[in-house]
Amino acid sequence: MSTTRVQRFGAHGPVGAINQIVILESLPDGERKTGRLLWEDLEPMILPYGIHLQLHYKTAGSATEFEALLRDLWAFVDIDHRAPWLQIECHGGREGLQFADGSIMPWSDLKPLLMAINHASRMNLFLVLACCHGGWFATECRYDEQVPFAWMLGPGDAIRPTPLYSLMANFWGTALKVRDVTVALTAAGAAVPHVSYISFSAVGVFRTALAARIRARIGTPGANLRDEEPLFDQYRMKYFALDEFPENASRFGITYAEVLEQVRRNGTAAF
Repeated sequence: MSTTRVQRFGAHGPVGAINQIVILESLPDGERKTGRLLWEDLEPMILPYGIHLQLHYKTAGSATEFEALLRDLWAFVDIDHRAPWLQIECHGGREGLQFADGSIMPWSDLKPLLMAINHASRMNLFLVLACCHGGWFATECRYDEQVPFAWMLGPGDAIRPTPLYSLMANFWGTALKVRDVTVALTAAGAAVPHVSYISFSAVGVFRTALAARIRARIGTPGANLRDEEPLFDQYRMKYFALDEFPENASRFGITYAEVLEQVRRNGTAAF
């Protein structure tokens, strides 16, 4: 069986501003608690960081409790300004998350909560959706809305607990040593070669979505693609909240000209 991995412009590089790891878990009784196991693994790994890296583990029994935990995290980040690396451990599908009691949170309900946390962290939220189809959350992003993460990772398909835990353990073990998600993801993928995943940076999602818009306009008779450039600048400003956080302009560097050139080079194919 082939393994599908999507990492379009997903190489984020150094972790940078992250100074707290938050694991939120909601799994039924009797199931292996991979989030708790990961928390136990990470405790000794973060010791060299001292006060510069906190580790938190919390559980929720339902979608309502999970939303409350996310709102608590939002409030904490808004006050303390500790940029979080958020790991969510639960069940999932292509439409959203499923919690211990069977309740559901659609991606559309999760998105504004993560938007708020990302905004409070000055666009520094790293997100890992450790659940079946977790990578599908990327499809919920829109280029005309604020992005809900700086970088994200999630399985592309259904996945069993053991290979998912192995992927995460290898990923985190490397990430905490080198503080580089690209290196960590490469190491984890090599250790568990049969696992499918989706990894996107915020720039990657924006670039892919805008490319799709440009490709659609190419097929419109008489379309002047250069008319799109002012709109592109408006979308970029809103998507990355650059009016509030201008210091991020170089970090989220992307121009209309380079996306247009990429689309023209690849024709109508996705890139």
